[in-house]
This record gives sequence, C-alpha cells and structure tokens, in this order.
Amino acid sequence: MIQSPPMTQPLLAAAELWKPNTAAEALECVSGLYGGCAALRDVPAQANLTLGQGAIGEVIATGRPKIVTDFADLGFLTQEAAAADGIGGAALIPSYRQGKVEDVLALYFRGGAGAVGAVELWAGTKGRFELSLDQSYYVGLDRFARISQYVNFPQGSGLPGQCWESALPRIVPDMATAKGFLRSSGAESDGLSVGLGIPIMQRTELRSVFLLLSSNVSPIARVHEVWVEDTTRPGQLVRSQGVYGGLVDLAESSRDVAYASGEVAGLPGRAWASGHSELIDGIDELAEAESKRGDALRAAGLSFALALPVVVTDRVRGVVVLMG
Repeated sequence: MIQSPPMTQPLLAAAELWKPNTAAEALECVSGLYGGCAALRDVPAQANLTLGQGAIGEVIATGRPKIVTDFADLGFLTQEAAAADGIGGAALIPSYRQGKVEDVLALYFRGGAGAVGAVELWAGTKGRFELSLDQSYYVGLDRFARISQYVNFPQGSGLPGQCWESALPRIVPDMATAKGFLRSSGAESDGLSVGLGIPIMQRTELRSVFLLLSSNVSPIARVHEVWVEDTTRPGQLVRSQGVYGGLVDLAESSRDVAYASGEVAGLPGRAWASGHSELIDGIDELAEAESKRGDALRAAGLSFALALPVVVTDRVRGVVVLMG
C-alpha cells in the first residue's frame, strides 16, 4: 500500500452527471459532487444547454470522450466558475447502452501552483493496433508531457495497453517502480505515484483508455478502488485493487467487504446494477451509502465519492470508485 503525504485537497475537485433530454431537446445535470467548489455548484441550475451544444453536447452526439482545458467549450457560466474554483481541466466520459450515449460524466480537476498530476486519453491508431496520446491535461508535469507525445502502446503493453486488452480498469499503485509502466523513469522524476486506467467504449468497440495519474503531492483522489465480480460467487462484487493513501484503518475495513450487484448499501453494487455513475457529496451521505464501512470513512474524513461502471457491450465488467 502506497503511503502518500498528507494533503488538503485531491486533484479531483468536482464531478457532474449529464443526460440528454430528447423530449425537451436539452441537457440536464442529474447529479453532482462539488466539495468546496461553490461557484461550480451553482452552474447547473442556471445553465440552459441544448442538445449538441458545447463540449458535453458534442460528446453526447459523437460518443467520443474528450478532455477540456478551455472552459469556454463548456459555456460561459462554467468558464467563470472554473476560474473562481481553481479548476484547470476536465474529462468528459460517455456511457453507452444499446449503441446510444445515455449520459456523460464530467470530472473537474484542479490546476495552479502546487498541483501535480495528469489526465490522458489514449486512442487507437494504425488500424487500432496501437494506442497513442490523443488528448491530455498536465499540471506541473512539463517534461513528462513532452515524453508522452512520443510513446505508443501496443495492445497488452503498459497500463493503457493492458486496459485495452482486458477491457477492465486497472490500478498501478507505484508507477515509479512498476515494470509494466513504460514511463516509470519519468514518473519517478516527477513524483508520480498512482496510475488508474479506465477503458472507454465507443458504441460496441473499445477504442480508447483514460489514464488518471496521481502525484505524491496531489493525488487524483485519496482512495482508488476497482471492483469486479467474484469468479467463484456470481453476483457478488469484490474489491480487486485498492490504494488508500495511508488510510490504514479504511484499507483494513475494506479488505473483506463484498456487495451483491444492485445492493443499495454499496456504491459498487448500485453502479453495477444501474450501469450509471453514482455520485455522493457529503460525509453523512457517503457513510450511509457505504454503511458496511461507514465508521472508517467518517474517521478518514472523506466527504465525496463516485462510482464509475465500466460497461462493455451493455455489460458492466468493473466499477471504479474514487473517494476524497
């Protein structure tokens, strides 16, 4: 388990789940978590976005994931709020069901002095036999960013290639020493620690992989987990990987937790059953949603969580949980 130094704020600042309302020809924010992002919290109630408008509308229309660094793409209100809340980049992740985009998860990341981390989108090239860097958001990682432009990942190679081959999310708990992380020397030099790979479907094909790269000084989240179905107990979800940033008691209390797919008491089960991301904002709400380890979550001081299901051809294969 990686021991991270104490920090005041994760790089992940906020998240929203947007859905198309075809009857009203509009985009609707159906849930969100904002932490201390007061300006961004007020935006969805004021926004009046139509289908096809802005970056979120583009992702819904095309089904292609997107990394945003110019918040004008998300509308004037979001641009103002992002500046006020110190947000520097966002990742827009579409979710498919029966070939159609059902919703878009927007993840907002901090920027500015002192922040170090990266969000990368690796996409298929050369007949989709290799992944190359398609879009990115780097903060405090100029050298690592330059190196990454010249790297390609064949299927099964490196964290992006492994996620592409398995169609499963994967955590590299220590990128600096990981043999499978092909940029480990750059990761070590820049203080990068945890890597999280999330395969992204486009209609019926797995065409791209998001990487969320944490640093020792500003991890993406304080807790990273991957949940999968137990091969010996169908319908039971177990934690296959977890990194807890020094939260030893929470790591211990999470070790033997299992959920039935669709179990109301657990975020992984809820996301597995619905096929949609689950967002929790507030310590009381989080402790209630994760009642099997609620006391440990309270003791850790965690105040938000999101559960992102990885859906492959209409079947959930895994659930990524981030907490901060």
